[in-house]
Amino acid sequence: MNKLKSIESDRDETIGKAFAVANHYYQSGHIKLAENVYNKILEIDPEHPDALHMAGVIARQNGKYDLAASFIKSAIRIAPERAA
Repeated sequence: MNKLKSIESDRDETIGKAFAVANHYYQSGHIKLAENVYNKILEIDPEHPDALHMAGVIARQNGKYDLAASFIKSAIRIAPERAA
């Protein structure tokens, strides 16, 4: 059981680092790179609310309104306390 917790902890740490990198890319104007990292995070954790939110923001910026709405709705469903 301890190994499982360790693996989960490592995964969470890796996702956290990847999210920080994606945010850096986004804030630096490297939107496509950020989008790629957010999507990789979602491959590992499809219910990561922050990655869903940012994927929605980028989809909206790219004119993909239906996709944006889907990402944002999922983020709100998963973490309604963060929607403000």
